[in-house]
Order: sequence, then C-alpha cells, then structure tokens
Amino acid sequence: LREVAAAAVDVGGPDLHVFSAHYPTMLCALTAVGVSVSSGESADSWLGEALLPTGSALAFEVVPPEAAGAAASAAVRLLYWDGSEWRLIPVPCSRSEARLASCPLDAFVRHVEVSLPDGAAWCRACDNDSLARCRLAAFEAITTQECAADAAASAAVAVICLLSILLLGACLVIGWLIRSAKAPRQGRAVVSRMTFPGSGLQAA
Repeated sequence: LREVAAAAVDVGGPDLHVFSAHYPTMLCALTAVGVSVSSGESADSWLGEALLPTGSALAFEVVPPEAAGAAASAAVRLLYWDGSEWRLIPVPCSRSEARLASCPLDAFVRHVEVSLPDGAAWCRACDNDSLARCRLAAFEAITTQECAADAAASAAVAVICLLSILLLGACLVIGWLIRSAKAPRQGRAVVSRMTFPGSGLQAA
C-alpha cells in the first residue's frame, strides 16, 4: 500500500503499476485504508459475505485535478473488480473524516503513512507472525526496546559515576583548602619556639 501511495505521487513514473496478491493481502490493504467488516459502515458488509472471488482486483486511480473538481490537487479513487463489474468504494481520507468518493492525493498519502508506517505495522494489522519479515520485525522491535533500555541504564550509571567523581573532587578541594588555611598558623607556632644555639637569642 505504501508502494501504491509512492507510485501515485510519482509524476514522472509509469502510468500503470500492477501488483499481484492473494485475497488476504487485498483484504489487509482495504482494512489499512479503513474499509473492512469491522469499520461500522453498512457499505462494507459485503466483505463478510464471502471470500473475494478469483480474478478480483483493486484499482487505486489517480484522478487529475480538472477531473476531480479540485483546483490544485489530484485525487485518488478506489475501485473494486468483482469479476463482472467495477465498483466504486468510498474511502476515508483520514481516521476522523467521513468517506468520500475520492480523496485528495496528499490526504491519501498521509492516511497511508499513518495507517501503515512500516512493515511491522502491517504485520500487526494483519496479525501475521508467520512471514519471515514479520518475525524479523518483531525481533527488531524487541531488540530495539532492549537496546533502548540498556542505553537508558548505561546513561544513568554514567550520570551517577560523573556525580560521584564531581563529589569526590569537591571533597578533595575542600580538604586542600582547609589544610592550606591551617598551614600558616602551624608555621608561626613552630617559628615562635625556634632558638639559636650559642647566641642566647630566641625568635619572636
């Protein structure tokens, strides 16, 4: 679906992109854009009546601004081929907006990015843990979390060590200042007891 969105904005690319998939992938693609039996829309009830027949197809059509009735933006329409005729499927342009016969192209791209930001999101949306890429995504997610936790723990230890070093340094400086302040008084006390043998003189 992300490839479809990327192809839609590729003005200099081919006019037609063909993707091959089985019906579960087609249902996942529909679910990702908000069209499913669990959407709460009565218009989607047909998805729960039977499996998609052989030869079914989904078409994401990019309509130019003049045909879409927009001044500055192209639009995307979703069509479904059920083996005998094409059916227009209104799609939500975002999770909070009502369905439209077509979505502005930029709104459709944002909707896809939010719905399926990466492959791991697709695996979660389809509840798929059998594909190798889904297992890898799950492993990477766990590894990333563990690395983040390790990094946070290491940062905390580093901060504690730094504070300990600063505290030790402060103690050493304070101790040196105290000894420096006492040293002159001890020197005067020693000098006051100094005598010069044979002269009968004593230092003041």
